Amino acid sequence: MAAIPRSLRLLAFAGAVGVCLLGLAGEAAVGERSFGPAADGPVPDFTLTQTSTRDTLTLSAFSDQPVLLFFYDGGDLASWNAISYVNEWHRRYAGDGLKVIGVHSPELEPLRLDYNGLEVTSLTRINYTAGMDPDRSIYSSYRLRNLPAYFVLRPGLEIAFATSDPKPYAQVETAIQSLLAELKPGIIHPFLVKPLRPTDDPAKTIIAATPRVDFGYLSGVIADCDSSGYDRQVRYSDSGQREKGKVYLEGYWRVGPTSIGHESKYASFGDRLRIIYSGKDVWLLAGFDYDSPQRVYIKQDRFYIDKAIWGKSVRGDEVGQPYILMRYSIPVHIVSNPTFGAHELELIPAEGDVAFYRLFFVDAVAD
Repeated sequence: MAAIPRSLRLLAFAGAVGVCLLGLAGEAAVGERSFGPAADGPVPDFTLTQTSTRDTLTLSAFSDQPVLLFFYDGGDLASWNAISYVNEWHRRYAGDGLKVIGVHSPELEPLRLDYNGLEVTSLTRINYTAGMDPDRSIYSSYRLRNLPAYFVLRPGLEIAFATSDPKPYAQVETAIQSLLAELKPGIIHPFLVKPLRPTDDPAKTIIAATPRVDFGYLSGVIADCDSSGYDRQVRYSDSGQREKGKVYLEGYWRVGPTSIGHESKYASFGDRLRIIYSGKDVWLLAGFDYDSPQRVYIKQDRFYIDKAIWGKSVRGDEVGQPYILMRYSIPVHIVSNPTFGAHELELIPAEGDVAFYRLFFVDAVAD
């Protein structure tokens, strides 16, 4: 593979805007990205505490080698999907001198807690250097807007490639290979990683699911909710009207800026959250009381979901009704429909305290 000429590396935001990206096989792409640090010098240095070992790491300690800097959010399914690719790149290219550093910069409060960050690292099998950016100070210094984000850095910590595009896996790996070939002429690299999920394949036609739903009044998706009910327990009555992607509440709920909370002292088995969506699989990000987690039951289209479509995180109670019971605040798989379709989902808190933060609906590949 041809090396990427130094003149084609990611150049600066003229006046702090726009990043020219390197394209496949060393060709320059025409797109620009309004994110990231200027590329006419080293990226900002930082120190972070590694999630698994609690040792500190300073980026500048790796200025003599190529680096892949990977920013991710353990509270977002897109980052979970990206981690599997970064794991593979570490396995493939660490022996060629590539240093992979993951920076966990979660947006939501539960993911900033150490035990939740450690659970993300454990479940996704992150085996490279990774640490927490709990106050998002590193995220801010890199002027990021979306996660996941990738920076391929040449020795000296200058940007060779950067992107926060969705699913840029082939482009990122091509940039890694090109930089390594530039530094070690004659190096032989494997073929690019094949898409790990059918919906990652750019050759496939994708049926788009309902976009991610962020709960809380800042998102504007809560039906029949206005400022008079913010941040306090309010009795909601579901009107029965339905609009796709809109959240309908029944019972006592506390609607905060980024979550919908339910407290045990107000619990009634009639309390529920409903939403109409289109998609195949469904994932949920919720916040639980670690010492006293509560059951959240799951219905779809007015019935408890059949065992055939239970997500990986679902279990059955004493009479076989499906629920989740979590101690960690991480995205969990709750519904696995056999085909793409439109459905009404219900989440029913039983006892204890819980807060719902996000729902993710998964795309499908057209037949």
